[in-house]
Amino acid sequence: MTTPGHRIEGSKGHEGAYVPIWDREPPHPRKSPGLTRERIVAAAIELADSDGLDGLTIRGVADHLGSSPMTLYRHIPSKEDLIDLMLDTIVAEQDLGGLPTGNWIHDLTRIGHQQRAVRLRHPWSVVPPSRPPIGPHALRRMETALSVFPDDVPIQRRAWAITVIDAYVHGDASAELAERMEGMRTGLDKGQWQRAVASYLTKTLAAGDLPQLAAYMTANTASHRDENFTDGLRAVISGIQAALTR
Repeated sequence: MTTPGHRIEGSKGHEGAYVPIWDREPPHPRKSPGLTRERIVAAAIELADSDGLDGLTIRGVADHLGSSPMTLYRHIPSKEDLIDLMLDTIVAEQDLGGLPTGNWIHDLTRIGHQQRAVRLRHPWSVVPPSRPPIGPHALRRMETALSVFPDDVPIQRRAWAITVIDAYVHGDASAELAERMEGMRTGLDKGQWQRAVASYLTKTLAAGDLPQLAAYMTANTASHRDENFTDGLRAVISGIQAALTR
């Protein structure tokens, strides 16, 4: 399995060997006894929540903490390592206490809703390229998720089901966050953006070759994202249930 990340000298001395950030001990503090890997990651998450991932830099995080980039590099060797730590840290925000309950349909629904809540709370988390979820929080979350199924469901099928749910959640959250990310990119709020694209959409739909889309957009029906997500998650889990009982 290949994984993205910072390439450093491996533990066996092979130049360029990949070592996951979680498998590298943080340094002993020197001049900044209060600076820890956890503080750096928390500051980076705060900045990314506010300004997005594109503008996140080691220097920016260092300035936020009143430190220097070189000091941060002692704790976290690269921005890619920092993003790995950030993605794993927010997994811990998912409330999966008390699982499994014995009702695996209920448990999967809760897992899906918790995953979505974290994605929407941290819009930048849908931006990075897919990364294998091998951080400690991600591994514990997967262990919990795998445990909710009946004992007769093979472990491979359990993992497949969780992957399907996560893919649905990621796609739904990405779609919901599209307007917010566009606002960050253009500097426009939702109303301003809608007015800016209204002329283009009106002309495009007036051509008449997109009748289904025109009917949908002119219906002017309120979109209830939470309800739509719940309906979609229910359909996904029903499909999983049908597949597992075949």
